[in-house]
Amino acid sequence: MQLNKMEAKVEPKNEASIGLLHKLGFQQEGLLRQHEFEKGRYIDLGVFSKLKSEV
Repeated sequence: MQLNKMEAKVEPKNEASIGLLHKLGFQQEGLLRQHEFEKGRYIDLGVFSKLKSEV
């Protein structure tokens, strides 16, 4: 696959996943506030990405 961008969305409290994304070279792009409804409540999601030019 010739991807230009990979993206991940993670709950801000999930420090282990965020740490792994940073280790893999992902950068945080922003925060999607109350983006997803889960277990009876809305949750925020952090958006992380890695560009082909950053590999």
